[in-house]
Order: sequence, then structure tokens, then C-alpha cells
Amino acid sequence: MAPLALGSCGKSRRAATPTPPATTRYVAKTGSDAGNACRSKATPCASFGAAYAAAQPGDRVQVAAGTYPTQRIDYDASKVSPDDVVIAPARGAVVRTGDLLIKARHLTVQGMAVDDVALNVNAEINDRSDITARDVTLREIDGRNFEILSASDVLIAGGDWGPADACGGPAGGGNNAIRQYPGGPQPAHITIDGTTIHDIRSSDVDSCHTEGLAIFAGRAIVVRRSRFYGNDVYNFFVQANSGADPIKGLTIENNWFAHTTGEAGAGEGFWSGEVDGLHGDLHVRHNSFNQAMLVTAPGPLKDSDVSGNIGPLGQGACELPGMTYAYNVWQNGRCSGSDIDLAGGPLPYVNAVDDAALDYHLTGGPAVDRVPSSQLTVPTDIDGRPRPFAAAADVGSDERESGTSTSGQGG
Repeated sequence: MAPLALGSCGKSRRAATPTPPATTRYVAKTGSDAGNACRSKATPCASFGAAYAAAQPGDRVQVAAGTYPTQRIDYDASKVSPDDVVIAPARGAVVRTGDLLIKARHLTVQGMAVDDVALNVNAEINDRSDITARDVTLREIDGRNFEILSASDVLIAGGDWGPADACGGPAGGGNNAIRQYPGGPQPAHITIDGTTIHDIRSSDVDSCHTEGLAIFAGRAIVVRRSRFYGNDVYNFFVQANSGADPIKGLTIENNWFAHTTGEAGAGEGFWSGEVDGLHGDLHVRHNSFNQAMLVTAPGPLKDSDVSGNIGPLGQGACELPGMTYAYNVWQNGRCSGSDIDLAGGPLPYVNAVDDAALDYHLTGGPAVDRVPSSQLTVPTDIDGRPRPFAAAADVGSDERESGTSTSGQGG
């Protein structure tokens, strides 16, 4: 994959070194791993792990159509180049696997359906941080849920995660999560970009407090351009686990957050998201909420802001010392002089539902052309279009391209 620019919030990269021309490796259900370099479509390997081990940096692994068992891709000390080995279906092939267990580095897996993905295997993590999963991309994966456990430089790009049911539900699985293994390194540089996380449910919410995305540890985490709906307890939940290092650096921007569904799919839900116990470096920018978010902190927050968002205002949201609020549009209040209060009016979404038909693009109103270019911190919108379209940027995840609203600016 191409290196990201220095200073971006994606996967970190070292300068590329010259590598031999890429080779295509082959995997098929009829293949064999024994003594096989996977170089021929006529004599493919049987597993992703064997093909990754045989591959050189930059090689592509072409997977034939079929349903495969659980796949495990282990650490390989020879994989030191930043050029990824890419594992993807053959052209037009539909590939599905059981669980996907990854301890590898410099790896992209893309374009297939899986059950659950685990980056580092819980019971087998090694105390040496140099053999934990690192520099891994999951691109356009249709999965049940993922767990990033003490891994770093991870990109979840596009794809669909859910449904899942904790505590005995019919779909199985649990929440998507970022965790630190006891004694392992802090997960770092994790980016979730353009994904859909939905229908993460719990059949027993007292025993299984299930969220669409649970962040229990991490440094430099970015959640952007993603859609959350149909999740029972929270769309996202942020709280450092006991024994884990403090969470440092969390950016949540350009997302759609639907109203949560409540316990086991019924009731009014909890909060759209909860951030609990952070000390600072929290940035909630240009999101479109259909339910309030809750933020609590043990003391004054440092280097933190809530800016350019639209949605209901959470309980006590304006009372966090040290938090900067700017250019938000709230349904029921304001936290700063640049915020707008809709005074209970409807949110100006194209389709303000909380299921797969949600469409939180703006229809107009005071959210349009509201954020001065000099104050803009998010240069694109949820669809990747540049901001601002006009003289000023729109509030929320969507940057309209149809001109300025004629509505008033609210209370």
C-alpha cells in the first residue's frame, strides 16, 4: 500500500527500500501447504498463513472462491519491509473464512467475509513486543467483530462489522474492541475509517455490556467517516481498563451515530457514546448524532475540544472544565457563544432514522456555512469531499454542495 503522509493519523511508515518485483501467490481449498511456495495456480497453498510465510514484501496472495476454515497468519521475522503482503480474493471470487487470527506484520487482508478477527491471540501473546501484530490493514472486510489486542499501526478501512450477539444470542460474537493485554504493549496508531458498525447486541445486558466499539486502551486512535446503528448499549464506549496504560489521543470525526436500541433491542437505549475517565487529548469534531453523547472526566481536560457537531446535547455536557466548545448545533442548548440552539426543533437530516436506512446528510438550516474557514479542523466530510464548499464549512459530518441555507440561525 502507498505510504501515508507524515503527520496523518493512519498507519505510520518508514521510508520504503527497494524490493524485488512482486509475485502472485495462490491459495485454494484444494491446495497443500507442505513444501509449497504457492507460486502456481495449479499447485496452490491451502492456507493464508502458508502463503504469507512464502511471500516476499509486496507480493499478492490470490485466494480462490470458497469457504475456508479459521485462518491463522503468524509473525515472520523476515517481514521487515513496509511493503505489505496483500491477501485478497481472485477476481470475481467470493471468499469466506472462519475466524482470522493475525500476529503478522506488513499485511493487508481485503475483500472477503470473515467471522471474527483477532490481532494477537489472547492466550499466546508474547511478552516481547517485537512479535506482536503491527502494520496491518483490514480493507473492505465483512465481519462479525474485530479485536485489536496490544497491536499497533492498524487500519480498519471500509467494510461492515455486525451483526453480533453476546451472551448466547443467535449471531454469536461480541463487541468490536481495542484492548491492552496484561503486560503487553499499549495498542497505538489505530485508525477506523469509513466502516459500518451495526447490530451489536447483548442477550443479557447485565452480564454482557456490549458496545458497537469498545476502546479500553490505546494511543493515537482515530474513528472517522463511519456509520453506527442498531447497537444495544452504546455505539462507542471509551474507558481505560484496570491495569492498562492511560488512553492518550482520541479523535472522533465525521461519523453518523444513530440512537442506540436499548437492552436486547428494546427500550430507549443508553447514550449514543460514552467517554469516561480521560484526562485530555480528546477531539470530537464534525459528527452527526441522533442521540446525546456522555463525557465524564476525573478533572480538567487538557487539549480537548467538541467542535462542529450536530445533535442532542448530553446531560452536563457543558460542565467539563478545560473542554473547548465551538460551532456546534445542538437540539437543546448551547455550550458556547458560537454554538446554536435548535430549541427542540428537528435535526435537519435527510432521513433521521436509526437503522440501515439512516441518512444524516444535511437538508439545510443553520448548520450550513457555519464554521469559518479559519476555525476548520476537519478538511473533508464523511464522503471524502473537501471542506469548505462555500466561504464557511457546514456543521456535522456532511458538507453540502448545493449552496447556502436560507433558514435562520436558531435560538
